[in-house]
Amino acid sequence: MLESMPKTTEFVFTSPSTNGKLIDVKKGFRKAVQAANISDFRFHDLRHTCGTRLADKGVNLVVIAEILGHSDLRTVKRYCHAMKKTKQEAMQKLTEIKPREQFLSNSGINEKRQVAGLAL
Repeated sequence: MLESMPKTTEFVFTSPSTNGKLIDVKKGFRKAVQAANISDFRFHDLRHTCGTRLADKGVNLVVIAEILGHSDLRTVKRYCHAMKKTKQEAMQKLTEIKPREQFLSNSGINEKRQVAGLAL
């Protein structure tokens, strides 16, 4: 949608009064949320959405931290929430793991003991 709009300035969104850089978008955001009849949604929630979607696409946490402006990875972790589908895919990977017996069947007796010891 943005690509179809004529580019009249270096900014994607401009101030209606100056046609320059927007200083604060929160007022306009509140109006848009009200017009869309969305309840319990804050501008800050967009940071969580951004972090979550980037993490869901496999973007490195260090990169997400830089995009969100965080210097501490503990902070960026608060903004990246695992999506239900991603968690389901992770759990599905457990079913792809072969039982321990299959690993042992092709091993010699000493290897079996070593693997069994590691499995404990």
